Amino acid sequence: MAKEFIPIEQEIENNLDAREKLEIAIQDLNKERKDAESKCAISFATALRTAQANIADLAVAKLKEWKAKDKRIGDRIDALEEMYQKIIDQIEGFKHNYKDNTVAVLKRRIEKLKIQRTEQKSGTEILNKHITELEAELHKLAGGQSPKKKPQTQEPQQPPAYQA
Repeated sequence: MAKEFIPIEQEIENNLDAREKLEIAIQDLNKERKDAESKCAISFATALRTAQANIADLAVAKLKEWKAKDKRIGDRIDALEEMYQKIIDQIEGFKHNYKDNTVAVLKRRIEKLKIQRTEQKSGTEILNKHITELEAELHKLAGGQSPKKKPQTQEPQQPPAYQA
């Protein structure tokens, strides 16, 4: 089966989208993990009010329940962080091998977010933060010392991770 050709700028977009989604997912799971510990203590305290059984047995059961959940969440965080690093490596490869394409994609994303910010009535602090981060990334990339390459107009060679 032939591999579907994806234009390099779309690949860059896909990886930037993946980076954003992974950052959010990792942040959410870290919060869930922190909340789970607190919920375990609350659940134990509530159960103690009506407990007829041995308090130590109840504590052991609640602690096991929390540790199992914490491990599941920790495993998910580890997997997301590993994938996040792979995406970061891909993006760095694009910056090095397709600098002008990456600059063009970053500029489009920043403009799109700025338009979204002007249309949005509230909650713009998240957009502002994201715009600032992308602008810093763009500034670093555009101001870098590596030689400029022409944007790809023909079928680009895929980075090594995407070759069949």
